[in-house]
Amino acid sequence: MSTRSSTNTIQPRISKGFSLVELMVAMAIGLIVSLAVFSALSTFEGRKRTSTSVNDTEQAGNYAIFEIEKLVRNAGAGITQKTDDAFDYLLCSLAASKSAATILPATPPAPFNNVTIGTAGVFRLAPALILPGQTTPGVSGQASDVLAVMASASGRSEVASPFQAAPTATRLAVFSNAGFAANDIILVARKGGLGNCLIQQVGSLDNADVNNQGLNLAGTHYAASPGGVALVSSDFCSTATTPAIASVCNVLNLGSTTNPPLFALIGVGDNNTLFSYDLLRVQNDAALQIADGVFEMHARYGVDSNNDGRVDTWASATGTYAPASLLAADGSGIANLCRIKAIRVGLITRSDLREKEDVGDATITLFQDLPAAVQHTRNLSGDALKFRYKTLESTIPLRSMLGVCAS
Repeated sequence: MSTRSSTNTIQPRISKGFSLVELMVAMAIGLIVSLAVFSALSTFEGRKRTSTSVNDTEQAGNYAIFEIEKLVRNAGAGITQKTDDAFDYLLCSLAASKSAATILPATPPAPFNNVTIGTAGVFRLAPALILPGQTTPGVSGQASDVLAVMASASGRSEVASPFQAAPTATRLAVFSNAGFAANDIILVARKGGLGNCLIQQVGSLDNADVNNQGLNLAGTHYAASPGGVALVSSDFCSTATTPAIASVCNVLNLGSTTNPPLFALIGVGDNNTLFSYDLLRVQNDAALQIADGVFEMHARYGVDSNNDGRVDTWASATGTYAPASLLAADGSGIANLCRIKAIRVGLITRSDLREKEDVGDATITLFQDLPAAVQHTRNLSGDALKFRYKTLESTIPLRSMLGVCAS
């Protein structure tokens, strides 16, 4: 029997994988794809930030216009009374105190610390005024207009009550106090005069004598001599000897501490912010922010030049429509003041996102549909062009002034 010898042959194992060249090619392809993806994401994120910034700015601008309209639309309500073919209280020089400290005339806080309404140190009663170039926003660096708006918010009685007798330092004698209540803010003025008028406050009603009703004065806005103007003076019939003589002096309900009158300034301050400030400081002592993103504000008057109740011309707040002319102490500006039937407000808003490239317009023009003489042009250069801008405009009718000068 033969024996066959068998031999086991071991086959070598073949290792499979990527070569160095293949790995380098794969890494290069992956890097290219990653760069493409990140580039697309970066572009998308940049567009998203731009879109968000523009949308935010547009919303803020629309809200700013809405708030301005709300404030300006009622300008003059309750204070533009006219009897015997003459205005009763327009252009009286306002004096007011709060907690025994003078607040009118006084210097308002920033951004309104350089505001002058007609005459330095004098704040005269007027429905709506454009104060040209009276704030300088820090971002813009250029002069911006301010709006001054005044109106009653009484709701109880907007008909003045004449004095029945000479006032005392703490009491006004009137024929009827039915339109007043405790804490009401009131205006004390001489009818048809252009002199002083006082902001006072009702503490309580005096009905002890039905034939000689009264308003007892007290509260944070009461002072015997607000702004140095004494209530017991000839300006307010303190020397009156009969009801007929005393009745030339009047008290007008302006509102209350919970429903305050509108005596406000509106303008642009630092950080592209639109502010308002309550001149009577009934509820707030500081300037309040209305909206962000407002770069500049400018305004024009809509004027009824032929007394037909319609706006037919537009005017800048210069010349005969400058504050000093409209509010002249001799009353010569009242005719022009009462012809103002609307105010055209223009805002330039700016996004808060600084782009890498120039994206803004070098020239921005407000009121383009109006004559060139009343348009406003703003030129931009340098870093300012790396922001996006938008203009918003609104024509706001002054409802309380629409029929005032109609013949």
